[in-house]
Amino acid sequence: MRDHGGGASLRTLAEQLAGRRLMLILDNCEHLLPACAILTAALLRTCPRLRVLLTSREPLTIRGETVYLVPPLPAPNPRHLSSLVEVSRCESVALFLARAEVAVPGFGLTADNYIAVADRFSLLSRARRDAPRRQRTLRACVDWSFELCAKPERVLWARLSVFVGGFELDAVEGVCADDRLPDTDMLDLVTGLLEKSILIRADQGDGSARYRMLETICGYGQEKLIEDGEQSLLRQRHRDWHQQLVTRARGEWVSDRQAYWLARLGREHPNLRAAVEYCLAESGEAEDALRIVATLPLHYWWTRGLFGEGRRWLDRALAQATGASALHARALLVNSQLALAQRDADTGARLLDQGEDLALYLDDSTEIGYSAYLRGISALLANDLPRAIETLERARTILSTQPEPDLDVQMNMLTSLGAATGLAGERAPARTTVPGRRHAADPPRTTGRRPDRTGADQQGHRHHAGHRPAHRGRPCRAHPDQAGFQ
Repeated sequence: MRDHGGGASLRTLAEQLAGRRLMLILDNCEHLLPACAILTAALLRTCPRLRVLLTSREPLTIRGETVYLVPPLPAPNPRHLSSLVEVSRCESVALFLARAEVAVPGFGLTADNYIAVADRFSLLSRARRDAPRRQRTLRACVDWSFELCAKPERVLWARLSVFVGGFELDAVEGVCADDRLPDTDMLDLVTGLLEKSILIRADQGDGSARYRMLETICGYGQEKLIEDGEQSLLRQRHRDWHQQLVTRARGEWVSDRQAYWLARLGREHPNLRAAVEYCLAESGEAEDALRIVATLPLHYWWTRGLFGEGRRWLDRALAQATGASALHARALLVNSQLALAQRDADTGARLLDQGEDLALYLDDSTEIGYSAYLRGISALLANDLPRAIETLERARTILSTQPEPDLDVQMNMLTSLGAATGLAGERAPARTTVPGRRHAADPPRTTGRRPDRTGADQQGHRHHAGHRPAHRGRPCRAHPDQAGFQ
């Protein structure tokens, strides 16, 4: 288009394009977004055969616009690099190599340079000198994106980097909001970061939305969080919020919300892992690690197959924690149950002894009932059905008298009792207490003795774990799932 003086106007451009069928490409529009929006809208009104293709971090938000999200190419993780062959198969590395060969003929991926290539912030470090400064290195590109954000968006970007594996809006409000970023502004700020392609949204099956950041973007935010001096504060908030999430899940587990919580906790497992690891890395925070792990619903460990991870968390936290409390007793008992689920009978029995001793010392009837339940499923796994039924009935009596019953433990106990009575060919009795049988709600004996762990009754009879009792029909051995390990 010829310039006849005074500069080419929008009207002149529209007149030139009005009768032509073509595609106009506008690249990297985010730094000129208002001007690009005005230009595009005006041209489309007067040029019916024109199509406009734009690339931008955020949409123009004009009539007729259709947005196509361009996902990033898979990139190697520089913290967990595999072999040279694995890195070379990565699509982003293949693209880099193709471009590098144009600039440097003969360039290839070698054992000496593949680690540097995998480091995303070092890519493009020797770009053309005539390229815009923001495009010369990947870090400069991210710096430029950060500066384009409004100040509250920058603060939120940094704070969101505390999450691992994604997050939902309620977590953003619970962790990131304060006087500096009011919770009433969170939805708008998240929307702004989403439109700028800092966040990626993924809708969940239950109708909720989950957000995440690319690892490069998240790592940049973590650096800014450290610069702002907020890393410790945000990690504490992150820990506290996920601790509250687990408590809410436990409280609503035996309800019609169970399916939701099972899915939600699965999505939040990377965040739960980060919260526990933070507690274990900080001096004096082991109690909070115990609280998170011991409060998770029992069924969660089985559905996710996380016995080993749960045991490692509990072993480390119990080794660091000091004092004697009901929380310690619960952690020991949960650890015992996870060990028994892995058929580690010796460790499971040792942890059960320790947890029961502490529960009796504290006279905590809830944990005494939990220990009785675990002794019942231990007997069930050993195929000692009479002892399993007797012990589970005792657990049922104790747990049913609690003013604030632990419905999760009660549900699992009743499942185990049903399995034991079913295998024994009996029908579970309807009573909720056993007349004449002492339980934790009764006044403690002056001797302070605990129940005999071999299963001795008041007449001195013992039911040994290795003894197979006679019962109706063909003998059956309980599977861990039948024994209430779920």
